[in-house]
Amino acid sequence: MNKYYLISGASTGIGRALSEDLAKQGHHVFATAPTDEELQTLVGLSDRITPLLLDIRSEEHITQLRESVLKHTDHLDGLINNAGVGLGGPVELLDVDGIRDSFNINVFGHIKMTQTLLPLIRKSKHGRIVFTGSSAGLFVLPLTSAYSASKFALRAFCDALRVELKREGIRVSLIQPGSIQTPIWSKKPFDEVEGHPDVE
Repeated sequence: MNKYYLISGASTGIGRALSEDLAKQGHHVFATAPTDEELQTLVGLSDRITPLLLDIRSEEHITQLRESVLKHTDHLDGLINNAGVGLGGPVELLDVDGIRDSFNINVFGHIKMTQTLLPLIRKSKHGRIVFTGSSAGLFVLPLTSAYSASKFALRAFCDALRVELKREGIRVSLIQPGSIQTPIWSKKPFDEVEGHPDVE
């Protein structure tokens, strides 16, 4: 049976690979990207992939995304919260606004996505929500404080959501991969303090 999936952060890495694989299986995929330039890389990829613009930090974008999905279907069989950004560097030199922005993408955006699209998941008989976490949500290495903190927070959110939705038969999964060849760190420099006078 063909199903409907929505994947955030689908222009590169894990999200793009999932989009292509699900489309090959015959399912319909709503694949999102945060900029017009990245969105264009999804155009024409498959007639089963519908590219949609989504800056996950924007509640307005998320609301518009829901309306776009409803033009095609009244339900979602799967929501894959995959969008993410890396941020690293010494704790004392990290920009607090940068940390806040990374949490807006890695955590708060996924919370709003889940709240907004959960009613569509409920309408499916096989509803499932999947989050892309990281092994950084299990243990912390030096220079990864901000990124790891966001992934620990996402893990806690998933653990609670899983129990809350269990009685409805909606499955909630968190994948926590290790190192993968993906552009996540190239989207935001790993060490934003390079050249800082306090860094030798």
